[in-house]
Amino acid sequence: MDLEQRLIMDRNFFTGTNPQAMRRVCAEDVRLSLLISETRLDGRWIWRLGERSHLVFALALERRGA
Repeated sequence: MDLEQRLIMDRNFFTGTNPQAMRRVCAEDVRLSLLISETRLDGRWIWRLGERSHLVFALALERRGA
C-alpha cells in the first residue's frame, strides 16, 4: 500500500482534499463533466513545514475544447 492510500485509510488528510474523492467528484458531477475533458494528478511531493510534513499533490484539470 502506498503512502497516499495509507493516509486516506487513516483519514489523515485535510477535509475536502482527499485526492480520490476529488477525482471522483470531477468524474461524477454532471456540470463538471461537461466542462472537464481530463483529470490527472500532476505529481506528489512531501511539503515540510517546520516539524510537520504533508503529502501534497497537484490536480490538473483540462477544460473541454481548450
